[in-house]
Parts: sequence; C-alpha cells; structure tokens
Amino acid sequence: MNPHSHCNFPSTKLSPDAKALAAEAITAHGTLGATTLKVKTAPTTTQLTGGKSLQEVHPGFLNARRLQEMVKKARTTAHPEGEEWIGLCNQREKDRQLPFEKQYIQACHAEGDIQLCIAMYPAQARIFHLADYLVIDYTFKRIYGDLNEWEIVVWHPSHNERTTVGRFLCNKQNREAFRLLWRKLFETVDRLTGRPLHYAVIHKSGTLKGHCLDAEAAQVQGLADELVFQVKTADPADLALTVDWQSMTNDKLGNYLAQLVTKLCTAHYNRDVDAIAGASDEDKRIIKNFPYLKTEHNVKDFYIWCLDHHVPGVLNWYKNKVPYPWYFSGYNQNVSPMPYEHWIAVPWHTNEAESAHPLSNRLGGTQLTALAAIEQSRKMDGDVMRAFSARDSQAIPSKKTLIGRLSHNTNRRISTLKKVEEKQARNTELQQLETERAQNQERNKMINAAIKSLKADAKNGKKGKSASAGSSTPSTSARRAPPSLMDSPSVDSPSVVPTLPGNRPCPDLPANFSSYTPAFQSPNTAFAFLSPPYTPSATTDALSEARPGATSSPSQSRNALYHTDFTLSDDFDITFS
Repeated sequence: MNPHSHCNFPSTKLSPDAKALAAEAITAHGTLGATTLKVKTAPTTTQLTGGKSLQEVHPGFLNARRLQEMVKKARTTAHPEGEEWIGLCNQREKDRQLPFEKQYIQACHAEGDIQLCIAMYPAQARIFHLADYLVIDYTFKRIYGDLNEWEIVVWHPSHNERTTVGRFLCNKQNREAFRLLWRKLFETVDRLTGRPLHYAVIHKSGTLKGHCLDAEAAQVQGLADELVFQVKTADPADLALTVDWQSMTNDKLGNYLAQLVTKLCTAHYNRDVDAIAGASDEDKRIIKNFPYLKTEHNVKDFYIWCLDHHVPGVLNWYKNKVPYPWYFSGYNQNVSPMPYEHWIAVPWHTNEAESAHPLSNRLGGTQLTALAAIEQSRKMDGDVMRAFSARDSQAIPSKKTLIGRLSHNTNRRISTLKKVEEKQARNTELQQLETERAQNQERNKMINAAIKSLKADAKNGKKGKSASAGSSTPSTSARRAPPSLMDSPSVDSPSVVPTLPGNRPCPDLPANFSSYTPAFQSPNTAFAFLSPPYTPSATTDALSEARPGATSSPSQSRNALYHTDFTLSDDFDITFS
C-alpha cells in the first residue's frame, strides 16, 4: 500500500460534492427563514437533485444534523446581526441606500421597551389619500417571536380591489404602543407623500371618513390620544369640529374624537357575546341584536335590560363596556356622533383585513422570523404595486366595478339559496321515504304475524279434518263442498237435506221424502251457494229414515251428509255417488 494514500471516506461522511450540492440548495432556497425541512422539500432542491431526495443522492444526508448545521451556518453568514429586531434595523440602513421608490422599511423606532418597525412603499402611502376608510387588524400567526404584524388594508377606488397599504411590526399591544403606532402612521404617510393624512370630520383637508377596528381597548385609546394631539397642534382654520372642544378634558375629547371616526367589527362583537358565561341563547340573541336597534329609546331599554339582568355574566359584560364610550357607539349608529354618510361608507366588519391575512400566510408562510416576514412582504407588496402601475400605464380598467361586484354578490346569493332549497327538498324527500319505510316495516310485521297465525290455524284444522274423516275417501271426480259446509252446527240445529229444482226428490230417497219442503233460513246451511234457493229438509230423524243404516244421532247424521259426494250438472241437478 502506498504510505501516502488515504482511506476512502466513510459512507456517512459528506463528500465535497455533496457539500457543494447542499450549499447550492440552501442558496437557491434563500437563507432568510431557511430550515432543514424547507431546504429538503423546496422545488429548487428537487430540481438540483434530478427529482431525487438529498438522502438518495448521498447517504450522509440521512443524518439530519449535518444539513442542519450547514443551514445554520449559511443564515449566520448572510445575516450576522440575526433576523429579529437588530436584523430589521440593519436592513433599514441598507434600504436607505436604495432609490426612494424602492425603499420598503421606512422606520425602526424604539421608545422605552416598545419596538416598532414600519414597512410600506411610497406608492402604497399615496393610496391612503385615495381611500375612504381604513381597515386595521393584528395578525399573530405569521411571525414567530415577540413582534406581531399590524396590517392596514384599504379598498382601492381606481382598481376596485382590497389592497394592503402598510405593515407595522410591534412587540407591545398596550395603550402607549398604539399611541406610538398611530402617530408614526400619520407621520410616515405625510413624509412619503408630502401631504398629511387626516379624517374629514376633524380636519377640513382630511379625506378619510373613518376606519373599522376590532374591539381592542388599547388600540382605540391610543388613537384617542393621537387625535387629541393632532387637534391641539393643528391650524384652527383647518379644524372641522363643531363642538367646544377647548372646554373638554383630554379624556373626554379623546373619547369624542374616537367616536367620530371609529366603527367596530360585529364579527368580533358576536364572538365576545358568545363567551358570556351563564347567558342563555335568548339573552345572546338580544345582545347580538344591539347593533340593529333603530331608536335611542330602544338603546336605553337595552341598557336597562342589561343592568336589571339576573345573570351575573350579562351584568358584568355590560359593566365592562360602559367605561368605554366608543364601544357601543362603534356598533350602533343611533348612539354614534359619526355623520350618517360616513357611517354607511365604513364597513361594519374587518373582513378586508381578515381575508388579507390568509393571502399573506399562503404566499409568504407562517411562523417566520421578523426579517424573513418583512422580506416576504417586500416581494408581495412590490408585485401588487407593479401590477397597479402596469394597469395604469396601459389604461386597462378593472372589471371589479361596483355594478360587477353587486352582480357577482347577487349571483352568489342566488346560487347559495338554490343549494339550500335543493338540500331542503332532498331532506324532505328523505324524511318521507324513511316514514314510508317505517310504515312498510310495521305492515310487514303485521302481515307476517297474520301469515303465521293462518298457518297455525290451517295446521290445526287439517288435523281435525283427518280425525273426523275416518276411512271415508271422497271420489276424485266429485266436487267437495266449500269450507263453510264444514262448520259444525249446534246439536239442536236441524240437519239440512238438499232438494232438486221444482222440489223434485233426490235420487235414492224414498218418495215420501219429497213432502219435506221448508225454506232455507240460515246462511250457513249446506248448499246455500246454489241457485235457485233450496228448501231445507226436515230434522235429523227424517234424514235417518231416508238413509238406510243411519243412526238417529245428530252428529252422525251430519257426518253422513258432509261426506256425501256429489256433482253439479249444467241445470243444477245434483247427482249423488
């Protein structure tokens, strides 16, 4: 053996080619938010390996720790400051070097223990001045860690679609944090557009009619503090307020200003009502109906009903909401100072923001680091802004006009109604069939019981017939009497002897037997099925005289009659054999 040769690599040790392949796969996937699982399952990795898994390419990848260490090293090399708050601040400094229109991270602001990152393109900031209202909601699923995303959505009037215009990452959700968040929102829009963002009911230069939020108290309180600051620092000539706001305290003025511009989401309201402990379904129905009360008198009756309620949960729920004047006014227009035309322009739910969350989660992923989430948002929002720019430059109008949306909405409702009606019809038919099946099953039970009873009766009757027949065997050519003839009359009832038409005597009977011509009286007597009517014979004694060898016993006389074979001719003559 050559003393300078080296042994072969162990099969579980990554070769240089395998390491190069893994590094290329990590780079193709991207280091931001990269994990071992994401790199393994990425489409780019499958393309690099020719459709095989990394474990199939080299057995060293069966040890997951090897790829994990490579991913961690690549992330650390690409982002030495990390992917959380410090990484965001570092990326903000890099964005400053970009052209103005391409800058996405606009600010990373820290105040005390509050950390706030603001991300939006200048093109997004300009859309604020086109919108009639804002829809704002927090999302907690997308980012893993202390920072959560505050997403601002508007309805773009030119392109007729929901548009995300800003993303704010913050690590706190208290009143002071929201005050800072609102202030930085207005300041950022002013800086990027050169035009302040105001509410029309407060400032004459304002364009916003209002906004819809969830019922987070700190969020509205922070807004109230910011609006008080704006009013007190604004040009008096620009203020549109019609009340003596200077005589109000800061809290009273803040609550009033918040009520002027705030509507609350009824979906959040209904979920809150469903959580009331001890409330019956009727109680919850009454509380959920509050947003639809038409008069102030009805609203006052609702307040009294809550105060006098015997369920502690309902009373505690009401007492918890009373300290916030903007709460009930955010749901019912009759107790809100917001102008009616503004009230109807602002939606009564945050669905526009809620529906934007799944889109961001699907395109960008969930449980991301803060920096990875911002970079994913940079790409998503950039794609939307470029699409808007292309549509404007080509003068291609959106098909999602108001008439089109209403038409689509109507068609969806009609389709839903048809499906409901079809389902109800199927359920009705199914119930009818089930009812018929149950009735048929009960009828089958009755029929089976009757058949069983008849079979038992027939079996018992056959045994009795064999015993009474003895050795007598009827002629095969003779026609037996119907079953009614087998009924045994009582001992005292007269025996019946048939006569022929015209009261002719039957053959083999004495001539003097023809003098017995009484009429039939009983429907069960023998030969009652023959026509014309026949007359019964005399008593059993007469039959005994007519039949030689017959005894005078009534039962024996009946047996002799029942076992007499006969045939019927066409003229109803009877022939005895």
